[in-house]
Amino acid sequence: MKRNGDFKGVVLGEGSTGKAVDPCLKNIWSSRVPPRVKIFIWKCVSNILPTKDRLRRRVVLLDSNCVLCQNANEDLLHLFLDCPFSCSLWFSTPLNMCTTRYPWTSFKEWWTHVTTQFKAMGCEENFDKMACLL
Repeated sequence: MKRNGDFKGVVLGEGSTGKAVDPCLKNIWSSRVPPRVKIFIWKCVSNILPTKDRLRRRVVLLDSNCVLCQNANEDLLHLFLDCPFSCSLWFSTPLNMCTTRYPWTSFKEWWTHVTTQFKAMGCEENFDKMACLL
């Protein structure tokens, strides 16, 4: 409802708080990937995926080493970007991505950077490919 009493629908892109929706999240929800992939990416971007690092903070977990390489603490960045196994997997895809080029501070930072690059190059279909590769 507007201040003058007129009722109008909520402006697209605004939540109940009136704040604009995060463009990163908007890209995820508007993508053409299956809903379960969207939810998985949202969990990664929101840093709520239950990695060993996060589980260890909540419950007693003796081993927090990466399930793939056993050499580092398994957090979101390591599991999907820094782990040698993940690095070679990303590089061997048709996208030919090097995930260790920049010192990312969060998965969301990496995801935003990569999806922005795809849009700038006019390769938005790569977003869908990358989402499904996760």
